[in-house]
Amino acid sequence: MLKAVILDAYGTLLDTGDASVRATAEILRRHGVDLPPREIYATWKRHLRALRVAGGDFRTEAALFEESLRLACAAHGLPAGVTDDVGVMLATWGTRSAFPDAAESVARLRTRWKVFVASNSDDAPLRADLARNGLAVDRVFSSENLRCYKPDPSFYRAVLHAIGVDPADAVSVGDSEEDDVEGPRRIGLAGIRLDRTGRSPSPAINDLTGLMERLSAA
Repeated sequence: MLKAVILDAYGTLLDTGDASVRATAEILRRHGVDLPPREIYATWKRHLRALRVAGGDFRTEAALFEESLRLACAAHGLPAGVTDDVGVMLATWGTRSAFPDAAESVARLRTRWKVFVASNSDDAPLRADLARNGLAVDRVFSSENLRCYKPDPSFYRAVLHAIGVDPADAVSVGDSEEDDVEGPRRIGLAGIRLDRTGRSPSPAINDLTGLMERLSAA
């Protein structure tokens, strides 16, 4: 019996928009680098992803952002000093806006089930984004306070242990196939992919408005 809905934050409830690309463009501008910011950010993000899943001692998202920027700079032959301006990117954290369907959908879900947010994020900006957008949930879990990142199985196990729910009685919902569907599945936790672009080759929902009905019918 479903008891808990575990929602991802960024890309699911919160719209990151093009803030990261604009921050990358500003960093490049400061150093007089004439390269496509979207391309640089894509490299940056790939390295960030690799660092998250690399294992070893836990490092905060802020620390990983700086390290992944250093690796992206090396990959594109950029000056090492570019990493000094990682603060431009970090300054965008805690400033994201919610998708139009987020607040009402969360409120509806909470009339039937416990609702939690679990995100690959440092704690303070995640909580700031949720609070500013009026997204009230039963509990918030960040990678920083769990000391691990999705899709590590220990991330989901820690969430379930903290809320006292078995994998069979919860569902994960998010925009990442690997983080929010495949990762949870490894521990027997069902996952639903949210694809707001409508281009996903795998079964997915395109917004949160019908999630209540889908879960009720399951």
